[in-house]
Amino acid sequence: MLGYELVLNRVYGYAQDMVAILVSIDDGDTWQSVDSSVLAEDKALTTWTDAIQIAEDNDVNLQGATPHTDYTQGTWGGNGLTFFRHH
Repeated sequence: MLGYELVLNRVYGYAQDMVAILVSIDDGDTWQSVDSSVLAEDKALTTWTDAIQIAEDNDVNLQGATPHTDYTQGTWGGNGLTFFRHH
């Protein structure tokens, strides 16, 4: 995950190739490729939030089925396998 823009409800992430940029406007249900200029425009907004970094180590907090508070940001969170919207 790269981050999200709150007002437009856009979530950004990299595709599996770690080059192509994807955006979701439906809370991660579907994703579309997007030009980097669109990402740059959203990152310039005051409503942009960068994603938190999750270390690639054996942190026990990454092993749960639901995200640990260390790895949540707003209604988004991650564990050792993926990131997702939680409530």
